[in-house]
Amino acid sequence: MKKYSFILIVMLLFLGCIGEETKLQNVESCEVNIVQGNWDEDTDYDGLLVSIVLKDKDEYPVLFSDIEITVDITIKSEDINVYEGIFRIHNWEDKIQIPYEKLITKLEKGEAEVQVRLPGNRKLETKKEFQI
Repeated sequence: MKKYSFILIVMLLFLGCIGEETKLQNVESCEVNIVQGNWDEDTDYDGLLVSIVLKDKDEYPVLFSDIEITVDITIKSEDINVYEGIFRIHNWEDKIQIPYEKLITKLEKGEAEVQVRLPGNRKLETKKEFQI
């Protein structure tokens, strides 16, 4: 009986070690969500909150944690780049904060071009039009 318990514990530890990297191998696309965000004590919006959703071939979200993913974001308004930045997220719940002060002009609508760099030099690109 002790022999089987030991084997089960080793298998669980092994699966825990490879699980997160293996999940990202199933990622085939990404989706970007952009909303106004308020991250300080006042009632005014502070900037844009950007969420990245990684998806598998069936369009289901791929949840991950403790893995560094680099995200390049360019925001355009009427074909003018109003913001460019590079961010790192570490789990599927991370939100990217872009303060309004960092945008070169005030905007009511725009388009975000996003490149997600996954481990293993894989890159995903997507665009998202948004209104605020």
